[in-house]
Amino acid sequence: MSTELIEEVARAPSGTYKLYHGSDIGHDEDSINTHLSNLHNIGQRIEAAIEAGFLIEALSLRLQIIDFWLRIYYRNRRKAGEKRQREFGRLVDQCKDLGLDKDLVRRLKEFNSHRVDAIHGFVIGKTTYEVLLPVVNESKSLSSECIAWVLENCGEVIDSMERRSFEVGDMILNWKAQIDHLAPNK
Repeated sequence: MSTELIEEVARAPSGTYKLYHGSDIGHDEDSINTHLSNLHNIGQRIEAAIEAGFLIEALSLRLQIIDFWLRIYYRNRRKAGEKRQREFGRLVDQCKDLGLDKDLVRRLKEFNSHRVDAIHGFVIGKTTYEVLLPVVNESKSLSSECIAWVLENCGEVIDSMERRSFEVGDMILNWKAQIDHLAPNK
């Protein structure tokens, strides 16, 4: 934990920072640095995939972003002993049961349906790349809206780092600044 973050949390107005528990979502000590590097570059990779015409790649990367944030939501809202489902559609249902916005759930299910058609149906003729472009374009705002909703609707407000312990994958975020950062992508 950096000294700068500890001092910033202590100086910030109450409610500025939240702790989002991230253990049990797939991280381990060996993969956390790769995870952070991949997250840092994922937006560029999505844009490069779109520019190159690799729309299925763009959809797959966006799904991974949304899946990650739904895992965070689930991890922070789940009941003790409850186990997260691995399949994306089932995870959406679990998050719905934990209070995920109904309109967001509907849109996530539509996105997933298009994604499944793209990945499993392109070669056999169930879809075309022309049909995928609007789905890719819409998923940009969907991923941003999903992240913003999760940031706003879960996590534990922290005003001090005293007497706290953290696990691999936990995040301390200035959640409003993160949402503001997403705004241009909406």
